[in-house]
Amino acid sequence: MLPSTPVAEGATTDQDPVVAVICSRDRLELLEGALTSLSRAVRPCDQVVVVDSASVRHGAAEMARDAGFGFVRVEEPGVSRAKNAGIAASSAPIVAFTDDDCRVEPSWFARIAAEFVDPTVGFLTGKVVADRQTKLPLSVTDDDRHQRFESVSDPFDLAHGANMAWRRTALSDIGGFDECLGPGARLGVAEEKDAFWRASRAGWVGVHQPDILVTHLQWRTTPQSLRAVFGYGAGMGAVAAKAIRMKVPGGWRLLGRGLWDHGLRGSLKSLTSGYESGALAALGSAAGVAIGAVRASRVPLKDGRFR
Repeated sequence: MLPSTPVAEGATTDQDPVVAVICSRDRLELLEGALTSLSRAVRPCDQVVVVDSASVRHGAAEMARDAGFGFVRVEEPGVSRAKNAGIAASSAPIVAFTDDDCRVEPSWFARIAAEFVDPTVGFLTGKVVADRQTKLPLSVTDDDRHQRFESVSDPFDLAHGANMAWRRTALSDIGGFDECLGPGARLGVAEEKDAFWRASRAGWVGVHQPDILVTHLQWRTTPQSLRAVFGYGAGMGAVAAKAIRMKVPGGWRLLGRGLWDHGLRGSLKSLTSGYESGALAALGSAAGVAIGAVRASRVPLKDGRFR
């Protein structure tokens, strides 16, 4: 049985501060554009923290300083580790996240703050659109429905971490992001899906608000996109393996959906419609799911996180 819905101790208003955490590693050109868009959206009460995730190139600190933003450097790579460092380096009651290859809308901070006036909301996702048409668009969420999630049985139906926000107390309840997941970690890319799932199991409500919008730059080549899709699949497999090992109802269904619905059946559907890139991506995702599940089965678990 899931716990009852938590309620934030201190009620927030739409004037409360939001801190945006943006993590980057050796992508200064992309980061510069992201900081420009955040500068146009940030309100006087808000914060921005730039986290340098073990970059070899120098320059992120200067960019953050020139924009008037906070800066943290993490010496070990891994986006989840960087996100957790950004959370620890800030104090605002609402913590938002976007990526260095995304551009936020001018109303981004204000719209995020408005959603957390409801004290039961623990996490929030928004719409992610592509800046241009490509053969294989990545990290795009075109769902225009406002949705409220009282429970999450399949976190892979939720939107992406490129446009999400959290109540700080909800992040604290789940112990932050699993540092064995996410770009740069060993178990694949699904750290936000895992966090949504754990927060839902802790009783927090999630909301998808399509009016909160970011644009995701489609800068990868098709081979690079296929590698990224494999990583997403590996993360999906790892989260499914975690659920199975924790004996959570629906864990095997998660694994089956990753292998079949998002994988083999998705490949057949794309192939039938003549979408060859989509077929390859679905096959790559299925392979990632299988490999990610096997890898994750060998990693110790404690308090719902890999160790």
